[in-house]
Order: sequence, then C-alpha cells, then structure tokens
Amino acid sequence: MKKTLVMLLSVVLVMSVLLCGCSSFGDSDKKDNKSSESTDSGKKDSADKEALKGLSFKKVSEYEADMSYPAIAENLKGVDAYVCVIGENTTETVVIPSEYDGLPVKAVCLDSDNKTIKELTVSPGIEVIDDMFSYSGDPSNETLVSISIPAGIKAINNSFNGCAALTDINFDALDKVAIMESFKKLTALTRININGVVDLEESRTEDEKYINYSLFYKQEALKEVNFNGEVKLLPDSFCFSCEALEKVIFKGNVGTISKNCFMDCDDLSEITFEGKVDTIDEFCFTDCKITELTFPDDVGTIKKCSFQSCKDLTDIVFKGKLDTAEDCFALCKKLVSVSFEKNVGTISKSFCRCDVLKTVDFNGDTETISGAFSQCPELEDVNFNGSIKNISAMAFYESDNVVLNDLSEDVVFDSEELSQRFDSAQQIYRAYYDKINSYSDKDLKEWVKKNVAGQTLNASKKINASKATQYAGKLNGPLIVQYECTDCPYTEYNTENALKNDFYVETVKQLKKSWPDTVFTNEKALKAASGKAPIVIGVAESMGYIPVEYVDKADTSHTETLYYEMMRVSIWNIETGELLAWFDHKDGVAPAEYNSHDKGDYVYLEKIGTGRDHYFFDGGYIYPEKLLMQSIYPGSK
Repeated sequence: MKKTLVMLLSVVLVMSVLLCGCSSFGDSDKKDNKSSESTDSGKKDSADKEALKGLSFKKVSEYEADMSYPAIAENLKGVDAYVCVIGENTTETVVIPSEYDGLPVKAVCLDSDNKTIKELTVSPGIEVIDDMFSYSGDPSNETLVSISIPAGIKAINNSFNGCAALTDINFDALDKVAIMESFKKLTALTRININGVVDLEESRTEDEKYINYSLFYKQEALKEVNFNGEVKLLPDSFCFSCEALEKVIFKGNVGTISKNCFMDCDDLSEITFEGKVDTIDEFCFTDCKITELTFPDDVGTIKKCSFQSCKDLTDIVFKGKLDTAEDCFALCKKLVSVSFEKNVGTISKSFCRCDVLKTVDFNGDTETISGAFSQCPELEDVNFNGSIKNISAMAFYESDNVVLNDLSEDVVFDSEELSQRFDSAQQIYRAYYDKINSYSDKDLKEWVKKNVAGQTLNASKKINASKATQYAGKLNGPLIVQYECTDCPYTEYNTENALKNDFYVETVKQLKKSWPDTVFTNEKALKAASGKAPIVIGVAESMGYIPVEYVDKADTSHTETLYYEMMRVSIWNIETGELLAWFDHKDGVAPAEYNSHDKGDYVYLEKIGTGRDHYFFDGGYIYPEKLLMQSIYPGSK
C-alpha cells in the first residue's frame, strides 16, 4: 500500500514539472513574438524616418500671407493640406510624399540650401512647386542629377535654376501648368522627357512676368527632347537657341507648335513626327540641321519661315493630306525633292529660292499653287498624278526650266503668259529637250567627225541657199561646229558657245516661235507623238577663206582686201543618220556693204570682183552664216 502511494505521488510530481515547463515554453514564445514585432515596427519607423529625413511639414494656411512663396499662396488658398519643406540634411534620393499625418501634401518648397539630393521625385497629387533650388548668380545646387514631376501639377515657380549637375528632367505631363522663372541655366541638362499631354498657354502676370515663355531657352548642353504623348499646345520659344540640341521626337498627335520653338538649334539633325500635325507656327525650326523630313499623317498649316534656311535638308515627304503651306521651306539650299502623297490645299511661296530643287510630285488632288516654286533654277519636273485646279502667275517665277507633267485639262492659270508657257504643246518641247540632252557633247562631236566632216555629200540633197529657210522650222537640235575658227568674226559659231547646255535649253524654249504656225494645227496629234520626233541638227563647217576686194566710191584709189570664211551647212536626222539637205557659200560670206570707222566718218566701200548672195527671211534680210541661228533665235539679224 505504501509503495503504491509513493508511486502515485511521483507521477503527480513529474506531471507538475512537465506542466510548468510547457507553460514556461509558451511564455517564452510569446515573448519572442512580441520581441520580433517590436523589431519590425522599429525598422519601419526607422525607414520612415530615414525617408523623411530633412523634410518637415507645415499647414498650407501658414503660407497664405507669405509672399515669399507666391505660387502656394495663390493656388492653394483655403486648402486643408500640408506643404513639404525640404531642409538641409536629406538623403540622396528623396521622394516627396503625397500624404502626411492623414492629410494630403499639396506643395513642396525649400527653406535652405541643400547639398545632398541627387534624385528628386515629386509624388502624384502635389500641385505646386515653389522656390526650389533658385539661385542668385552662383549654382544653387551641384548634386541634383534628375527630377521627376507628376501630372496634375498646377504651378512651378522660381525653381530648379542654376542646378549645375542636373542632366534629366522627366514630366508625367505638362497639362495646364503655369511655369514662371524656372529651369534657367541648367548647364548639364541633356534630356527632357514628357510622357503625357502637353498643353501650355503663354501669358503674363499683372507685373509683366512671363508664364510658360521660353521655358528652356539657351540650354547649352541639351541634346534630346521627347514628347511621348499628345502635344496640344507647345508655347512660344520652348527650346529657342539650344545650340547643342540634336533630336526632337513627337510620338503622338500635335496640335500647335508655337513660333520660335526650336529656332536657332544649329545642331538639330533629327525631327520625328509620328502622328497628325495641326499647326507649325512661324520660325519653329529655322536654321536647323535636318537632312530629311517626313510627315506620316495629315498636316494642317505650316506657317511662314517655319523651316527656312535648313541648309542641309534634301528630301521632304508628306504622306498624309496637307491643308496649307506658307513661305515655310524657302532658302533650303540643298533641297532636291518634295513629294505630296495625298491631297494638297494651298501652297504659297513655300519652296522659293531652293537652288537645287529638281523634282516635285503631287500624287493626290491639289487646289492652288501660288508662288510656291519661284526662283528655283534647277527645277525640271513637277508631276501631277491627280488634278490641279489653279496655278497662280508667280507659281514658277524665274524657274525657267520647269515642266508641268500630266496637267489637268481644266486647270486654271492666273495669267495668259503662264497659260501659254505651260500649255500642252510645251510638253512636246520638253520631250525634245530630254532627247537632245541624251546626246552628250562628246557623242555629237564624234558623230559629226565620223559621218560629216570633210566628206563628199550626196549631190541630190544639195539645195540653193535661198531655199534653206524651209528647214528652219525643222531644227530642234543644236548647231554643231566642226572646225573652230579662231579668226572667225561670228562668235556664235564658236564650239564653246554652241555646245553649252544653255544653248539646248534656249533651242527648246524658242521652238514654238520658230516653227511655222501650221505645225500646231493638230495639237492632239502632236501630244500623242510627244518624244517620238527625230532630233534634227545642223552642222556648220569651215571650208576655208576667200578674199573680197573693196573700193571706195569717192576715191577709187582707196581699195581694201578682206578675207571671209566660206561655210558649208548641212542638216541631219541624227537618229537615222539621214542627210536632209545641204548648201554652201561658194560666193563668199562678206556683207553687202562694208562699214568702217575713219576718224568718226563712215567710209562706204563697194564690193568688186566676187559677188554676195543674201536671202529674205522672217521679214528681213539674212545671210547664210546666220540662217541656222535665225531659226533658233527669232528676231536676230
């Protein structure tokens, strides 16, 4: 019995010990959990304190009468919110919170110099940035490298001036923001990114301070500006005179780019539009360095001088419709081609004085061309693959080589002179001109040397020189001079003069005047044969010299012998090699009377010995050596 009782007491004692141990272990776990929670909370408090290091918060009401911060006072009056105040000893990366102690944070400002911040992010919901990193001559901050500003900002005043290390500015948007006296003298700024809507209206305060004017003027290191959203309104002189700027990209639709926005950006070599463009105002991209320009979608109005003097620009393409282009691409000295892929409204003085512009293509319907291509000396082909309604008198002023291809039959010219210049027959002349120029000077000389020079010509093709005028209307190619005559008195027979390209051009220009009127009685047939007519040339050969003796009527003892060149002229179809006709001047080429000056008095000398023929042509007398030139230059005697 005793033994049993002892055993029971032992069991009870062991169980008590075990129970006490379990209780002790449970209390220990609870203590550990409480200790862990306390540590985590401490870490969080520590992190929060670190994030807010150097920041303090004041009620907006404390600034309502403080005109040291006018943007806060004007924009947040009566708002129950905090202002975040940046002090000296912050961390290198600072995020301005959008809420503090249960109330929103609506503004941020600086109350002392800060030399530690490198990255500054302003959280969404904040509406005012006032008096941040301003300067008075010296850099305000030499550590701040980048800033990020949210959408919804209403005002930025007297901020981020003279930040010597600031390289990047990122805006979520610039929609209806009033920016004044900010972003000046950022000597290291290289990139600006605006990711949302841009809508900045320029204005002035009552004390004549500018709002949103010349925001990034003369930023000497700025290389790149990216508009990643819609641009509704970009204010006047946005990046005026940023001489290092190289690239501007508009990824969304563009409303209005105001005047002078990127003027005098001498290194600007890339301008990219990816959407529609409504208006590009005056002098927007003047004097830029772009080499090509493409508008991928519709364009409204391009105003005067907007791309003037872009001296490296070579090609322009409008892939969408264009409503109006004013005097916008003048003086682009390297511009070679312009293409309009869709309909065009009115272009006026748009491409004047583009010295090497050669080709313009209108692939849609066009309303009016008014002074658009004046003084473009190299312009040759303007191609219309759609209709054109009106061409003004000054559209191609002093652009003498231009041809309008595939003109609409109902096109209206503002002047009779222009109508005559660009009528359907003119297209035929251009076809001849192209064929003439397909023969190089060298080719022509070689052909003449091989087939004509010094050879005995078919006697059946010889004509009396008096009948040579009938061939004047058939000449549509150049006059070739086989033998240069250094003593020849007629400079038009000098090879150097005769074979210049200007000679070809003048040949074509004068064809209508020199051909008989009957040639143009069937204009439709002519148009159908355009470019198929053969090239007919004249070959003038020097055949030696003949003496001509003259005697003075008043004093028969006074005689004089002069030597004149004898010529042979032949007319050829150079494409078939056919000799059409030839004649010579066996009687010499002396004038009918010889005039010389003797002490101011005329001495009239009468020919004796050899005779002299001359022929009636175009209302006056003309001699054989001038016959071909007469056919090409009507009116010369």
